[in-house]
Amino acid sequence: MKKFFLCLFVLLSFSIFAGITTDGKPHFDKMIGRKIDYPDTADSFKIVKKGNSYKLIYYGYDPETQKSSTETSTLKVYKNIYLIDKYGIVYGYDTAKKKVAFLRENLEVIYYED
Repeated sequence: MKKFFLCLFVLLSFSIFAGITTDGKPHFDKMIGRKIDYPDTADSFKIVKKGNSYKLIYYGYDPETQKSSTETSTLKVYKNIYLIDKYGIVYGYDTAKKKVAFLRENLEVIYYED
């Protein structure tokens, strides 16, 4: 039984600390203008700065109709170093991997850009 709880604790600690490496600075400039593909789809996005706000430009493609679409939404600054969209997806820059990361609101990594 002790081994079970020890294994459970180790597994939970990995998922709790599975965040990105950051130096506490926003690094928004490193996320701006990069076209990033969403995993397993033909869709992509780009983060741009317009004035004092950040926008996410979504580029969608529907393979059934073979039509492309574009949608723009506003991102909010989250915890002073991340950007968050209206769906709760957090975008941050991992300083160790030098990649943009998709995160949950608890800052657990969902996916890194390719």
